[in-house]
Amino acid sequence: MTSIKRGTWFFIFVLGVFSAITCQFTAPLTLMHVAGHIAILTAAHFALVFPPEELLDGLGLTLFDLFTIIYNSRHYGFVEYAAKRVAFFHVFVAAYPCVISLYFVHGNLFMTAVDTRRFPEPLDHPYIWFLVFVISVIGAALYCNRIKDYKQWPVYRYYNEHPDALEEAQDVISSPDTFRLPNNQDEEERIRYIFVKVRFRPEYLQSFTITLRQDYYRMLNEVLEVPIFVPPHINVPMTIMEELKEDFIERIETNSRYRHRVKRSDLDPCFACGTEENIVKIEKTCTGQEPRVLFHDTGLRFTPPCENCTCRPLWCRNCIAQIFITKQNVDNIYRYEYFRGSAQCPTCRKNFCIRDVHCVDFEFIDEDAD
Repeated sequence: MTSIKRGTWFFIFVLGVFSAITCQFTAPLTLMHVAGHIAILTAAHFALVFPPEELLDGLGLTLFDLFTIIYNSRHYGFVEYAAKRVAFFHVFVAAYPCVISLYFVHGNLFMTAVDTRRFPEPLDHPYIWFLVFVISVIGAALYCNRIKDYKQWPVYRYYNEHPDALEEAQDVISSPDTFRLPNNQDEEERIRYIFVKVRFRPEYLQSFTITLRQDYYRMLNEVLEVPIFVPPHINVPMTIMEELKEDFIERIETNSRYRHRVKRSDLDPCFACGTEENIVKIEKTCTGQEPRVLFHDTGLRFTPPCENCTCRPLWCRNCIAQIFITKQNVDNIYRYEYFRGSAQCPTCRKNFCIRDVHCVDFEFIDEDAD
């Protein structure tokens, strides 16, 4: 893939240089022509930095592709390579005045018609444009020299001082699932992203904004010492699993409730998450006459018959919902048919369906009772 990108860029460079030095202009331009040319140059310049995914990403015509050709990631450390990439991008953006002024210098140099100006009167100042081009190149060079010492950047210093944070960042970024693309064929499976503004406690680190996958946002929020603050007017949508779990809980709420007599000291929390709230009991109460057919990509699939589970209440409704839903082998089209399926009790391996899951009402008995 790298060889294809290298060949593409080499072809563009050779073709561009050859076209630039062999062209001959004979007709003057109008203001409308000049405005159109500048708009095209501007769009092309910034499309390399922020490429339209459908047009440029697949062809290898992005600034990141050019950077990977010039710099091999195997020759640099993780932070050093990322710092070089940031500097490369910033210098390229800063070179935008050079591109525009070069357009006017090139037009004046290759105008071959006698006593004819390439540009209309307000823009017909060859020496001024040449001076602007020289100043732009010098300015871009000075800017490059200023930011190339990335070892003085606050973020570089931070990762040098906190190698554990660097290792965690490498693990997340190198994970193939971190930047997994959405599935455009299935709108409901599209991965949702959240913009999160990050502020650091060290004062020398500037705040910045990142995009975070919705499922990673919830996982991250569970382990942070300071949870991510969500303004009241923003509603974070649920993931597909959360939607199905909510539906599962609503369905079991309509089942009959199970009364369990137990000493308070013998009360068992959820075996999975440790909570003592919303405990459920698996007990066969279905008649076997309910719809037992699951639609699947390979055709209809009948679920196995339910069995009697004699285990004590050991699971909360959220965890048993997670267990039940993940056991359903349904495709994206029929995912909401999950409730027709069955699963096995994690403890005794007996089959149960959604009608066999009952919320528990505890009746506490005397501690001295037998």
